[in-house]
Amino acid sequence: MGADKVGQFYNDPAKCRFDAQALRDARHRRALSTKTSWRWKVYPTQHYYRRRTLGIISRAIRRDTPPSSGTMVGSQHNRKAGEDRLPTSLAWSWGAAKRLVLAALALLAFG
Repeated sequence: MGADKVGQFYNDPAKCRFDAQALRDARHRRALSTKTSWRWKVYPTQHYYRRRTLGIISRAIRRDTPPSSGTMVGSQHNRKAGEDRLPTSLAWSWGAAKRLVLAALALLAFG
């Protein structure tokens, strides 16, 4: 392989972007493992709760919305028509919980 072909490979813009992102990710992971400041001690906990909250919200959204017509998933095959929706009071509480969690996330992110 010629030097010009090797140079073309290493100077490819997509490869350079990918390498830069990989380097940023590696430095971030290394900092998580080695840094001892409060920022790096708090970050894993904050990340865990952020992901956990997003999971709760996504499950709540799936509970509030009825399945699309014609598709049945998992245990829905055994349900009678109309039983796949939550009672109104429970659906309202899921909606309220979603709004509350989103407001808390906004405060954490921008507060």
